[in-house]
Amino acid sequence: MLVEQKLVTEEGLDSAPRVMVHSAQKEGRELQVFYTAVPVKKANDLLRWCREQREAVLASHVMAAIWRSLDSQDALITQVDRKLVFVAKCRRQVLCASTVAFNGTQDDVFAALEVLIERASALLDTHLSTGERAALTGRWVPVLGVRDAAWSMADEAGKAQTVFERLRVRHVPACVQITRDGAHGLVSALAQLNTVSVRGADGGAIERLNWASAAYAAVWARGTCVLAVGVLMAAGVSLVRVSRLDSDAARATARAAVIEGQAASIEAVASVPTGYGELATQVGALVQAVSEMDLVRTVSDIGHASRASGVRVMGLHTVQTQGQRDGKKDGARSAARDGPTRGSAVPRGAAKEGVGSSHLRVEIECALTAQGDAGTQSLSRFVQELRLAGYRVEPDETLHRRSPTAGTWQSIAYLVDAPAKDIGDGVTEDVREP
Repeated sequence: MLVEQKLVTEEGLDSAPRVMVHSAQKEGRELQVFYTAVPVKKANDLLRWCREQREAVLASHVMAAIWRSLDSQDALITQVDRKLVFVAKCRRQVLCASTVAFNGTQDDVFAALEVLIERASALLDTHLSTGERAALTGRWVPVLGVRDAAWSMADEAGKAQTVFERLRVRHVPACVQITRDGAHGLVSALAQLNTVSVRGADGGAIERLNWASAAYAAVWARGTCVLAVGVLMAAGVSLVRVSRLDSDAARATARAAVIEGQAASIEAVASVPTGYGELATQVGALVQAVSEMDLVRTVSDIGHASRASGVRVMGLHTVQTQGQRDGKKDGARSAARDGPTRGSAVPRGAAKEGVGSSHLRVEIECALTAQGDAGTQSLSRFVQELRLAGYRVEPDETLHRRSPTAGTWQSIAYLVDAPAKDIGDGVTEDVREP
């Protein structure tokens, strides 16, 4: 916006031109801008002409192409009809000088070139050191210049070499072509800038897409052919794999049918033995009892108490119980076999655990041979021996028991907690309910 306003003010233009900024470098409080300004009417007419062509045509700014062709440590002199421009890049500095010839003849252009050499040399002396100047590489890239009929490419190369020698810049020859036009010759290096100028071409996205479609049609066609061949190969490989999978599925189905037939024939002659479920339950209970309690010690302790007290043990049963093991919530317990339990006997380590939601207990079914006080003392001695051995003993009068062999015996049942198999010291303590 500032460039347009400056051009309108200083050049006295009726309207703001169309400006393309190629570079903007800040130097102190000023901004150095390298740009191309084209009148709006001329730019619109050129775009309209491009759209009217049968083939896709892009309008490209010559100075934009020249700017993109410059690298760091690079200098360039170009001619566009009567205008001569010098541009150089060195690190972050951009040096630019220009002049215009009176007409387009060769002598007049070369006279204006002398003026440009003086201006460019002054810029290089002011802004670059000797080493930086020696590192520059210079190119002569005329976009369009008129030469005499006898002018040759060797003459053009010699002129470019002379110009850069006077500027004390190393010359790199450019690809310049000469076209004969009757009494004149036209020199141009536009073909060298053609691939670069496309990126800075004017026009919308549709124009760019149309140009790319026409310019790279052959490349896209080859790419499409390669892609089509790849797709066909992938489809062939997929078809082979699908065929193999179908064959494998058919074989698997046939094999499954054979296995199902064999299983049906075996199932017809195989049957579960009678009473297998009850036997499996008993075996499971036995395995649990062996793993959770020391049955050998429990039976030994009960036998010792029986011999010491005279109480005859008629049977021992393992009972699965639920609830607390500390005996404080007896009303919520229930035996898995015959009903709720009323008490337990535990060794010292087990009594302090306090929680045992599901555990095995031993039910003692015993009988008294003596009556009256003697029977009561025998029973009390039996319970005391068990408690001294570390068990918590409680009577269970709610359980239904088998009648003793002799009708004179009195049948009594107790529940005790069997000690766990990992109790090693055998130390027990009497735990009494409050």
